[in-house]
Amino acid sequence: MPPRDDAPVPWSGLFAVFVSLFANAISMTLPLPFLPFMVKDFGVERDEDVGYYVGAVASAMFLGRLVCSYGWGVLMDRIGRRPVMLYSLCGVTASGFLFGFSSSTAMAIITRFLAGAFNGVAITSKTIISEICPPRLQAKAMTMLTTAWGAGIIGGSVIGGVLSRPADSWEMFDTPFHNRYPYFLPCFTTSMLSGISIFCVLFLLPETLERSANDTDKQSLLEADSKTKQKASFTLLLRDKNVRTMVLLYAIFAFAAIGMDEMHSVFCATPVSLGGLGWTTTDIGMSLAIVGVVISCGQMFLYPPLAARLKAKGVLVLACVMTALLAFVYPLTHYVAPHEAQKEVMTDGATNLTLETVLVEDNNPWHSNTMLWWCLGSVAALYKLFGGMAFISISLLINNSVVSERRGMVNGLAMTCTAIGRLLGPSIGGAAFSWSISSPHTFPFNQSFTFCLFALTFMYSWNMARAIPQSLNNPPEHERTQVQQNDCESCDKQ
Repeated sequence: MPPRDDAPVPWSGLFAVFVSLFANAISMTLPLPFLPFMVKDFGVERDEDVGYYVGAVASAMFLGRLVCSYGWGVLMDRIGRRPVMLYSLCGVTASGFLFGFSSSTAMAIITRFLAGAFNGVAITSKTIISEICPPRLQAKAMTMLTTAWGAGIIGGSVIGGVLSRPADSWEMFDTPFHNRYPYFLPCFTTSMLSGISIFCVLFLLPETLERSANDTDKQSLLEADSKTKQKASFTLLLRDKNVRTMVLLYAIFAFAAIGMDEMHSVFCATPVSLGGLGWTTTDIGMSLAIVGVVISCGQMFLYPPLAARLKAKGVLVLACVMTALLAFVYPLTHYVAPHEAQKEVMTDGATNLTLETVLVEDNNPWHSNTMLWWCLGSVAALYKLFGGMAFISISLLINNSVVSERRGMVNGLAMTCTAIGRLLGPSIGGAAFSWSISSPHTFPFNQSFTFCLFALTFMYSWNMARAIPQSLNNPPEHERTQVQQNDCESCDKQ
């Protein structure tokens, strides 16, 4: 149960959660700028096949989430929020370090699976926020989580894009070690950041489960609910229609969202001749960093007033429509990318005339890097802005679907089901994109095919969001807290 509405802001706890989620976001997004190039270094030669292997490596992390997320949620309700956060951060630190030594697709898949298995940070963060923040601050606190995620995207994108293959950029790193492990440096840097977050949790984060259990003002409520807590289980949660709806919506939206995230890197790294943009790791990293800046700043200032006006459900409905529209527009940015055409010209040799193929520069003013950066940057930033708002709303609505004592379990259940969607998103998206560019296709079966698939998924999420009851805009403890406060006031008067 959250503190009373007039409780002070728990700055130290919020800071620890922010740093932990920031480090976790960096570890998750770090491979995005260089993953297409990494699988090529593993021996994948054809550009048309890169999407398959990128999807396999990316999906491995969400397979780890699928296996372990519900267990973290149950463990969190038994041993506490803080120990789960610490164990998870230690696992993320170790798996990120090992990922830097990947020399094959199999090893990359195993280490990313471990990174997903130690995914207790995201589950714990959402639960802690609902327990340390008073109701008036919960929307802003959830926005803080997305801000941490946006900052993590910036950090992960810059670190992954700039520090990968350091031997190609800096002479001091032109050593046998860095030539053999060209992606170790960004992974090592990220692991160090995760290590710092461990100390922040150790010294700044309170144990909210112990506080709830020992708070004398809540003893009567906990005793009344003791039988309910013992019966809270996977089956019981699934019987709750609101829980079932929100978890399913979360999984479907996440399927399309993570698929779009992976397709950004694959689409940007694909040659222009095959329908992509032909970008480098630095270009991809910078584009993701720009998007991260928009998420961090935009959601912090836009979501709270939107939520105050439209409530969590209204923001979710709006966000689903906008993400669907922007996903459809996303691949159209290919048409403003600079195109290099091939032309056969007649040359006069020493003895006879011969035909040679040369590259002809594209002089079309609409095909320029400046135009491409403006178009892609605007579309990608708006897409991530509304996508982040959707996730904030979904998190609030999931927390509001159960009482405080079940939030660890319901967030574990939500993360487990979401992991199924996140597991399928990169795999299906990568396979569909590779098929669409493997041979000439017309719209919508060209490079737009995968993006249209995800746009339709977002529209299905919009249809589900419209059916969410308005009661989920408020936490279920609100009325009980008011009753308890009234009871305490009556006891004091007597």
